[in-house]
Amino acid sequence: MFLRFIAFAYLTRTCVSGARPWALADRVTTATSKGNPPVPYAGAQQLDYSEYLKQARTGDVLLFYGTDDIEKVIRIFTNGPFYHAALVFRGALPDEDASEYGDRVRVLQATSTAQEVDFEGHHGDENGEVMLVDIETLIKFEITDGENVQVTVRRLVAAEPQLERIKAKILRTARDTLLKPFTIGSGDHADGAYIADTILPPFLQLDRRTFRTYVCSTLVAHALIAAGVLDPEKHPLGSDIHFFPKHFDEEFLPVESTQDFCEGVCLGKETRLTGTA
Repeated sequence: MFLRFIAFAYLTRTCVSGARPWALADRVTTATSKGNPPVPYAGAQQLDYSEYLKQARTGDVLLFYGTDDIEKVIRIFTNGPFYHAALVFRGALPDEDASEYGDRVRVLQATSTAQEVDFEGHHGDENGEVMLVDIETLIKFEITDGENVQVTVRRLVAAEPQLERIKAKILRTARDTLLKPFTIGSGDHADGAYIADTILPPFLQLDRRTFRTYVCSTLVAHALIAAGVLDPEKHPLGSDIHFFPKHFDEEFLPVESTQDFCEGVCLGKETRLTGTA
């Protein structure tokens, strides 16, 4: 019952996905003997939020750390430093006004909480779905709703032609996934079962074959796999169901990894955004 409670608290907050057992020796993030969950990498570089907005690009990954009760339970349950993950989306959807949305920075995310969405035909509070929200709206919401919230970004790194191809693929993923239900509460027992499988040894964890629902980290992983950012041999389509927010940090996706990333692309170093409060 206790494990079910922790899982429920984690899943209904905003995120979820699976686990993988590798780590870098110099970046240990295991929980302490007192049961405190890991914290973000202390050596992360810093960047002012206003400066980041000038450079933000589709495919950047946002990771959220916090210390309120729910955020801490999520981090303990996943043995990771982050409780939420989301994907930066800069530009307009095909049916949106390019003059209004062409350079707007928004965030593609799956969440159970009510948030103010802003995309074609949807402008107001919605919850329990895949959505697009303004980046500032999301960050303010997380800071207000949480405690000691920090935002980390891993920026998408690739040559310009490849960036454009990735952006086009993420746009297609956004169109395909927007409004799809958040996994918990959707009644999709298959996706829930895949997530429950993350307590099993990795060789018993099955990839999913249908994509009806998402949680925060499964959505981000699915988008990066479909866009050709994550290598399909190590991270095949359907393996998104095994990602927790922690699996987007440098411990699990090292910048220089040729096994995790497709050729010519990677997620850059963890960068802590300052000036967000």
